Amino acid sequence: MVTTTVGERQSTGALKSLHNTQRSIEKLRVQMRNRHEALVADRDEAETPVPQLYARLTEQLEGMEEDIESLMAEELKGFPVYDFWLKHVKGVGPGLASQLLAMLLPPIPEKAVSSWYKAGGLAPEFRPEDNQSHLPRARAGQDGLSYYPWLRRCLWNLATSFVRNGGYYREVYEKEKARFQEKHSSDWAPWKIDHVARWRTVKLFLSHYHECAYFAEYGKLPPKPYILTQPGHVHYISPPNTELIPGWKEARKAAGI
Repeated sequence: MVTTTVGERQSTGALKSLHNTQRSIEKLRVQMRNRHEALVADRDEAETPVPQLYARLTEQLEGMEEDIESLMAEELKGFPVYDFWLKHVKGVGPGLASQLLAMLLPPIPEKAVSSWYKAGGLAPEFRPEDNQSHLPRARAGQDGLSYYPWLRRCLWNLATSFVRNGGYYREVYEKEKARFQEKHSSDWAPWKIDHVARWRTVKLFLSHYHECAYFAEYGKLPPKPYILTQPGHVHYISPPNTELIPGWKEARKAAGI
């Protein structure tokens, strides 16, 4: 078993490699499953369909994905932010944790959590056609994206896991949803209220994850986000379970927090 302390972690290289391999296998599995379903429903024009072949291939690929998740779980033991904090967050299993570590670590000292918001497609962009700001998305005729689609997908799956599994971030989601229902029940569709509440929950989680990952990486708290330094802004919300992080209490005391 790999043991680590704050300020010491192994490279994310193996996790990134496993994550990329898992993505490739997942794409192939989805193709095989879709082909199998098309054959069973007579939507495929193959002259001699063999649906059982695609069913077996799908099962084999699912087994490979499970093997990779087991390897990811073993790799996670070398990351303090997972050992001390992330594994205690309800709704974050080894698969999601591995993706978060592979795509976001290490936090860059000179960049705040807003850089993670932008990478995940959670930084609103202004659209002149309706004179409003929206989360970025793929648009016809647009060259490139301003975010990483796989990270965005990971974060959406994370939000779904929070909603399904309960815990601290499920409570955050419920509060956000109730707030937007009260404010926008007459002009927003229910799906929009749900989506906005999920993304708001994910943004709070990312701010907590960034704070804990920064401390695990550098042994000190990150600089306060710019928006929290502005008058009249909402008060700071501390991450849950920080009592489990060695040295966290002392660091906050040293920082005068």
